[in-house]
Amino acid sequence: MMIRFVNVFTFWVKDQNKRTKLNEFLGFAIVGVAMTLVTLILNFIFLKILDFHLIATYVIVGILTIFFSYLLNTYLVFKQHFSVITLLVYYGIYLSGMLIGIPLLKFFDFILPVGFFSTYLQPYRKFLLSVMPIPITLVWNYILTSFVMKNEKIAKILKPV
Repeated sequence: MMIRFVNVFTFWVKDQNKRTKLNEFLGFAIVGVAMTLVTLILNFIFLKILDFHLIATYVIVGILTIFFSYLLNTYLVFKQHFSVITLLVYYGIYLSGMLIGIPLLKFFDFILPVGFFSTYLQPYRKFLLSVMPIPITLVWNYILTSFVMKNEKIAKILKPV
């Protein structure tokens, strides 16, 4: 389904192998954008409406969105079956990104005190802080995921039976 949708944008690529790879990449990107939007919405709800703690929100929302990201990528993008092993590796990669994000949150919280934000933005400070680690953790997660997915030895180990 996802790949058929993406084919609309890649019809001009004549080499079928290249088109397949491009379709997978675009599908992965679409899932990433969707999960980022879900993350932002959940962060806003938890932080602004429910007044949760910043780090607790980061962890709870991260665990939820990683799971849904895994499901969407597994079934819609890569057309694979659910595997507890690949789910655990996926979580491991993204949780390692969260372990980078938590000190970044504390760093941004320290260097950007309430007074740094204009009066209008002060009520949204925690939400804005929650967004700041995304570019760094995105690069981290992409590098590790690419390494695992492109390594044939690892792929054989993780392949569901």
